[in-house]
Amino acid sequence: SVNFSRAYRFANTDEFWANAYGPAPNYTQSRVFSGILRPQRSDGADFVIEGRGNRLKISTTLFASRTTDEIRYCVSASCAFGSNVNFDNIDRYGISGRVWADISPEVKVMIGGTLQSARFSGGELKGKRVALTPTGLLNGSVDWLFGPETRATFGVRYVSRQVYEGDETNSLSRI
Repeated sequence: SVNFSRAYRFANTDEFWANAYGPAPNYTQSRVFSGILRPQRSDGADFVIEGRGNRLKISTTLFASRTTDEIRYCVSASCAFGSNVNFDNIDRYGISGRVWADISPEVKVMIGGTLQSARFSGGELKGKRVALTPTGLLNGSVDWLFGPETRATFGVRYVSRQVYEGDETNSLSRI
C-alpha cells in the first residue's frame, strides 16, 4: 500500500516561554518569550509491503517526509538559551522492517530494524544531521504466554550513534 500524509503541530502554550539563567554563581532565573512560533507541518509518504506465511508475518516500509517549521528546543548560541524556535526544513527518509514468528502457540518472536536519515534541507544547517536521530535501530522481543492470562515479554533494543541535542553543526562527538 502507498500512504500519503500531512500533519500539523501547533506550539503548546509553554513552548512560547523559556527559562533563562544568569551567570554563576547565582544563576538568576528569568522568563524569556520565544516569539511567535509558526505551526509545524510534515508531508510524508510511506510504501508498505506486508506478507503472511505459515507462521510468519513480514512487514517492510519505505518512508520519506519533509517537515517545515519544525518546533524544536534551542540550546545553541543562535537563540535565547532554552527557548523554542522554528527550524529550517528537515528531510527524513528510510526503511523499516519487521518479522514476527509464531514459534509455538505460547511463544512469539519479533525481530526488526530501521535505517534512517534526518538532515536539514535548507538554511545555514543544510546537509547537517538532525540531533537525537539515530541512523540505525535494531530490536527484538520474545512474547511468552505461560499461564491462562499471564504473559511476559522480553525485549532488547540497539540504538546507533547520534548527534547531541544542541550540536546542529555536527561538530561534537556523537552519543
